[in-house]
Amino acid sequence: TDDEIVNFYQDTQNQIYLIGRKAIYIFKENQLIQKVSVSDVRAITQDLNQQFWIGGLFDWVVTKNITDFSRKQKCAGISDIIIDENKAWISTFGSGIIIKENQHTDSINTNKGLVSNTIERLIQTPSYFWATTYGNGVSRIDKEGKIQNFNQRIGLLSDITYYVYQENEKNAWIASE
Repeated sequence: TDDEIVNFYQDTQNQIYLIGRKAIYIFKENQLIQKVSVSDVRAITQDLNQQFWIGGLFDWVVTKNITDFSRKQKCAGISDIIIDENKAWISTFGSGIIIKENQHTDSINTNKGLVSNTIERLIQTPSYFWATTYGNGVSRIDKEGKIQNFNQRIGLLSDITYYVYQENEKNAWIASE
């Protein structure tokens, strides 16, 4: 595609969803099977009920059909969505991380120790959630909500962080500028 890809998702049927600035491109076995023309999407995932959670810069929706945006809701900008068991972890451009569990909503933000409220990417590893930022470093959040921040002051080469790969319980690799 000539579109700029900003994120991706792989479902349980091994379909790959490439999220571009102009559309969502769905691939199966390296073949494009569907293109959903929608702009400003940044994140897509599915929950245990096979509902799609689709978030973007200006709105988000939970839907059974990837092309149905009729019930979308306005938001301040979503950068990533991860479904972990029965919780949805939603990272945002300005409100930190929102955690939705059934009808209950909680948040993790700078007031609770997060390195920034503007999260570029949310990554889940076996032990932690990692929140990368464009200029403030990265936060590591354990399952109990304890936060540890990493930035240049403690040894990162840059506070502009892109991705985290956790090699094991003691080693994590942080991709930065």
